[in-house]
Amino acid sequence: MRSRVAVLDIDYHHGNGTQDIFWEDDRVLTISIHCDPRADYPYFVGFADEIGGGAGTGCNLNVPLPPRTNGAGYLEALELALDRIHLFDPWALVIAAGFDTYDGDPISKFDLITPIMPKLRVVCAP
Repeated sequence: MRSRVAVLDIDYHHGNGTQDIFWEDDRVLTISIHCDPRADYPYFVGFADEIGGGAGTGCNLNVPLPPRTNGAGYLEALELALDRIHLFDPWALVIAAGFDTYDGDPISKFDLITPIMPKLRVVCAP
């Protein structure tokens, strides 16, 4: 029997490939914290009401955030994601880490600055 796995995507853009692959899989919890698709790419996917399908219903969580989200707002979203992961009780956690959430990145509109980065590590540590 295969164990349950959680995938946490912390890139500025929605993890649409991961969501699509595991959409109907109840053994994989997919969570994406990203910019609201009404404000930035990919525009057509990544909305909060996308929760998975078939056997995977409830195993997808999108946390779209508005442009100019700062450290406090991002940490709040991360806490929500981690609470969901703890409830799912996975055998493993995979973190898809993009760093385009950083303030001044040319392809993002978030305002995360250097002091927040160690807090992200601490929050994600076991």
